[in-house]
Amino acid sequence: MDIRFKQKSKIIDISIVLLAGIASVGMMIYAVFHFGLKNAWNELILNMFYMACLVMIAMYFFKVGISTNQFNYWCSVCVGITVLLRDILFPPPLINYPLHLACITLSVILVLMLVFFYSRKDWKTYSKRNLWMICIVDMVLAILYHIDIILEPTDEYTAFLLTEIWIRPTITYGLVACFVKEDDIPEQQVQSTELIRTSQSWDGVELPDYLQGRPELVAIKYEIPAGQKLSWHHHPVMNHGILVQGELTIISENGKNKVVHEGEAIVEMVNTIHHGENRGSKPVILYMFYLSQEGLPLSVQHPDILEDVV
Repeated sequence: MDIRFKQKSKIIDISIVLLAGIASVGMMIYAVFHFGLKNAWNELILNMFYMACLVMIAMYFFKVGISTNQFNYWCSVCVGITVLLRDILFPPPLINYPLHLACITLSVILVLMLVFFYSRKDWKTYSKRNLWMICIVDMVLAILYHIDIILEPTDEYTAFLLTEIWIRPTITYGLVACFVKEDDIPEQQVQSTELIRTSQSWDGVELPDYLQGRPELVAIKYEIPAGQKLSWHHHPVMNHGILVQGELTIISENGKNKVVHEGEAIVEMVNTIHHGENRGSKPVILYMFYLSQEGLPLSVQHPDILEDVV
């Protein structure tokens, strides 16, 4: 499966985020069943948004239907919703008043940061620095929650909260780890390989001048079975092509011959009788391009030279 990042450090970062997030969400699901919805309903709602972020991180990492801007935007929106729900509308009870005040303040700052970043007209310029600011504030907030929970008498639900409060900082770090602007994605360079440049056909004869009159450009794909011989013919117009499969032997009436191999280009003879043979074991696939003129045939057959060709 194709992945977006090739650097080992990025892969490790994102793998840690996904594993930590999945473990934390798994513990939350266990807590819902263990403590009941009455105690853990708010955590269940929060974790729906956490799970959405983890799914988007995985989709982005594996290049599954989500762009950089969509990833940055929707993951951060989910983070903003969890800040409103967990830290402002339904904050956890904190026994230490200074810590409680600090957590509320940081939560408001976190929401304002998200609103500021996305209220701008140029929100697509969202930078890694913006994400680091969100991540750092969220981690400080989690540390303060952690300190307050440690100060409380330890029980089974408190142990659960000690793990749950680190889900979102893990996800915000995942946003940092995944971050890459569209402009930062290395542009795929167009590669060009000149297959042939010549004013002569394959037998060394100079090509004629271009035809006068209205031009007609023709492209034809030929498929020649193994062992097949073409009839003797000549071309009144210039043409060239590329052999994409197999091996073709071209023989002129005067005995000259040339073997064209897979991937090679060929410039055909003009007004010289010749024919081709597939002496290989697999079908020949040949693309030919004719510089013709309206009303002219691309080739003229000579059945009198060889009557039993197909």
